[in-house]
Amino acid sequence: MPRGYRSIIIAAVGWLVLAANAPQPKTGPERNEAAQTVNQAAPSRAPIPVEIVNQSAEPKGYQDPCKGNESDDRSDLCAQWTAARGASDAAFYAKWQLWAAAAGMIGLLITIYLTNRAVRAAQASVAVAQDTAKRQLRAYLVARRFRIEDLLPGSPSRIHFEVKNVGQTPAYDVRIRYESVFVEAPVPAAGYKARSILEKGDRIGWSKTMVGAGQETDVDFPIPVVPVERINRVRQGEATLIVFGIVSYRDIFRRRRLLTFKSFLSPKHLNADGTGKFMACEKGSAAN
Repeated sequence: MPRGYRSIIIAAVGWLVLAANAPQPKTGPERNEAAQTVNQAAPSRAPIPVEIVNQSAEPKGYQDPCKGNESDDRSDLCAQWTAARGASDAAFYAKWQLWAAAAGMIGLLITIYLTNRAVRAAQASVAVAQDTAKRQLRAYLVARRFRIEDLLPGSPSRIHFEVKNVGQTPAYDVRIRYESVFVEAPVPAAGYKARSILEKGDRIGWSKTMVGAGQETDVDFPIPVVPVERINRVRQGEATLIVFGIVSYRDIFRRRRLLTFKSFLSPKHLNADGTGKFMACEKGSAAN
């Protein structure tokens, strides 16, 4: 017989021997007797009193771990609450800082607006002052004292007038253009303007000079011989002799100025010796 089988047979025999010698479990009556024997042998013990405390089921109120404004570095919850309060305070002050910044911005805009108005008012005042100074210092030319000589039959006549500077500074580059014309119309003649007459290219007089402050320059020019019939019509007020003219010049501010004039020979001021003076027309005389 092989050696392995022997070991198996010996183990089985040993197991059967052990099973035969094991104690048998007790039945129901035997088990009850054993239990009573144990209970009688055990000593008796007094019951332990238990005190029952009635506690409310509701949780207690929240206890601030930081105890008011105090801080506890050993408590994480306290540190969190301290940080939360700091953030809340920062938000509060940031809100008021925003309102303060907005109020400051509005105040700045109002200041800028008022400053702008003040600057404009100052500029307007300066402009007015400069314009006033220019008006006071500039040259003013006027044409005046129109008269005629030798308005007689068969005699050449001459017209005189003067251009005077009534301003406080000289007038430079003075140019005087003039012309005389007879108009078969009652006094005063209408429809004749110095500019329109001079722009027709008719024969005109010309003068270029400088007129100082308070000074004057005389203008003298001849006219052709006037027939007797026309002289009589002028005396009767049926015809009119008109003098047109333009005066241009520059003031000390280098601005070109313009003066226009128109005068007519009044029959009331025409003397028997052929002398007379002109009257200014209601329209046709202007200056800038």
